[in-house]
Amino acid sequence: MSRKNYNDLKLSENQISRIKADIEKTALNHLNSKSAISALSYYTGDAKIMSNGILYSSFESFAADIKDFYRNLNVVKHAGYSDLHIDVLTSNNAHFSTKFHWIATDNNGKKIEIKST
Repeated sequence: MSRKNYNDLKLSENQISRIKADIEKTALNHLNSKSAISALSYYTGDAKIMSNGILYSSFESFAADIKDFYRNLNVVKHAGYSDLHIDVLTSNNAHFSTKFHWIATDNNGKKIEIKST
């Protein structure tokens, strides 16, 4: 059985730019529609997730936090992304990372500001 060379799966700058624009657009849509289910649809059940310095023990614990966040979200004022990196690992797996900065208010009018990677 021969091993496929996945080095050929590198993404062009144009592809990365299109992916980044799509991520920003869809993330803003998820936030504005307050749709945790839609936002979570981008993850697989076996995803390893680290956010805000927390390595989640399971996808379910991450999903519970995201659902709580979206449940309390009122108005999104800013959702920005920078330093997007995508490394193709196999034909159907990639490592994705980005820095993001969100500013919103919760249902009580309290400002929420999140900066994370």
